Amino acid sequence: MSLEWTYASLPRYAAWIFSAPRGQLNLGPQLQRYAFDMSEQMNHLREYYERQDTEELLELSARGLTEEAQVVLAQVLKSRGVAPAAVEKVQERVPQRHAHERQLNKLLGEPSARLVAFLIDTVGCSILAFVLFFPLRSISEEAHQFAVVLAWWLYMLFRAAPTGQGFGKKVLNLRVVGVETGQKCSWFQSFWRNLTHFFFIVDAVFLLSNRRMRLGDMIASTVVVKSSPPSQNA
Repeated sequence: MSLEWTYASLPRYAAWIFSAPRGQLNLGPQLQRYAFDMSEQMNHLREYYERQDTEELLELSARGLTEEAQVVLAQVLKSRGVAPAAVEKVQERVPQRHAHERQLNKLLGEPSARLVAFLIDTVGCSILAFVLFFPLRSISEEAHQFAVVLAWWLYMLFRAAPTGQGFGKKVLNLRVVGVETGQKCSWFQSFWRNLTHFFFIVDAVFLLSNRRMRLGDMIASTVVVKSSPPSQNA
């Protein structure tokens, strides 16, 4: 039983229980117990709201709460000096933001596709560099290894510039763009977003964030999107 449903039912029961003259109302022990339980649940609901930040309460007010739960929420917000007009503005703005976020999620590159693109880049670049610089083995094996490693890091660091696509992202139809501008990734942004490959595991964990931005994306202010936006019917 949810707190909101319990509180929604409480006024009707309370009016029935406490308005009847004594002697005309015979409550069984179970019903009395239920009435007190609902009263306790109401207090828990108020305590829950009071523990939340004001911003969280404002967003909560835009959800489909019961009328009674909205009354309790409004009382808590009023005690914090929040005007009803401010609550109404949030109730209008939050659904719009949620719709924008849902649309943005349709444009963001899937973590699985980004992982495949990364593997294509790392393995493909390693093989290509090994073959291209193989003649250096005639000089020394160390020279060959140095050239391969140098070429690999140069490609991995700058592969997102200037088009926003390395080979892997081009195959997977992904692109790196600036968060604020939406423009293709610059050389500077590419360097900083890919420098965090040194911390691959920590870097990848950040993909679980709302905008699927890994640590490098947050540093460089970039985000990975699909090159071809989904159709309107998708």
